[in-house]
Amino acid sequence: MRLILIFITFFLCNYSSSQDLVGAWKGSFTDYSGNVTIGLRIELNSDSSLNIHSYTLANNLYGHDSIIICKVNVLKNKKGVLNLEEIDTTHSSPIGLQKMYLKYKLKDGNPILEGIWKPAESKSIGHGYISFAKLPD
Repeated sequence: MRLILIFITFFLCNYSSSQDLVGAWKGSFTDYSGNVTIGLRIELNSDSSLNIHSYTLANNLYGHDSIIICKVNVLKNKKGVLNLEEIDTTHSSPIGLQKMYLKYKLKDGNPILEGIWKPAESKSIGHGYISFAKLPD
């Protein structure tokens, strides 16, 4: 009985931390060209895993604004740490796919994710600071 109670408590703690992440996040990261706008859409699957997509505003080959959409894999989601890796994209970007190493914090009572990003592929260049603020539901 005690083991079942411990399991339920563990599950609810993980569920509530994942629940805090669910929603839309707006942020930016720095790269060689300056600040770049990025967003995350985080959804909770029925098995308590996270379904995440990133949306990056960039210029296409013709210099027009374009939104690069990436499927994001969760590398780690424990104790206020969220590590993500972009694994698939709608089209290529000069920056390439990213790995994001984020920490969940409250700033003035509002949830934020902040940390660093690095290229997901060894042939890509760049790295820098990245941060997100959760948008109201």
